Amino acid sequence: MDAAGEAATHGLRRIARKLLELPIQDKLTVITEALVQEAVEQSGGNITGAAKKLGRHHKFVERFLEKRPSHIRKNPKG
Repeated sequence: MDAAGEAATHGLRRIARKLLELPIQDKLTVITEALVQEAVEQSGGNITGAAKKLGRHHKFVERFLEKRPSHIRKNPKG
């Protein structure tokens, strides 16, 4: 791994430590929901764009959103 990769890994581990300190019961679900929602918002509600940001197939994002409460919306402006 090059220096940039090592720095990124170190930064992610630091973020993970902070997230694990949060007083949230199901941290993994909450964090995943937040990442997907942010990707959808940054993509202007575009599922394919959000999937690209997440490095996943668009069907993953579609299915993920279908299983979530209404506050996680496909179209954040809708």
